[in-house]
Amino acid sequence: MRIEKMKRSIIALIITILIVPTTVSAHTVTGGGESSGYILIPHDANKNPYFYWMPGTDQFWKDRLTNANNYMYSETSNNLKFINSTIASTENYIEGTSAPASTWVARVVSSNNESHKLRWRMQFNGAKKDNYSTAQWSRIAQHEMGHVFGLGDLKSSSNAAKLMYGFAGNYSGVTPADLVGLKKVWGF
Repeated sequence: MRIEKMKRSIIALIITILIVPTTVSAHTVTGGGESSGYILIPHDANKNPYFYWMPGTDQFWKDRLTNANNYMYSETSNNLKFINSTIASTENYIEGTSAPASTWVARVVSSNNESHKLRWRMQFNGAKKDNYSTAQWSRIAQHEMGHVFGLGDLKSSSNAAKLMYGFAGNYSGVTPADLVGLKKVWGF
């Protein structure tokens, strides 16, 4: 009799585990705002995310991202960088494209859950290539990396000199405010 009761209890427990929905979520990082000089958004789950180049991507864009990657790694005390990989190991990719009728210069498009980018693609708009210098494009690429690492666009003109200012132009690299936001996400 006792063994039968134990069997029923175990079966009930198994059924409960299988039927009752369980939510598993990663950490949610909050904080920041225009007045703080950083805004937090969903980020890649890895502080060294893998990516691959879409076939046919111009060397110009590869060089700009290489420079941006070096800047980011150095300016975050060797904490954050991208790792070039293959299509077989990641769904994240980077490409140069041409969208002359669009207003965007570069962007990150992603699929997210509550706090993470599940997959992303970074795009550079070749139709805008002549509007910025090579050095500016490297910093624009670094700005886009900021999105992958969890920083959102700033809109207030008081933030115009910050890396994450939402209008392309004269970025000077990671600022102390950007670092505060990145440290909140990555804990370095």
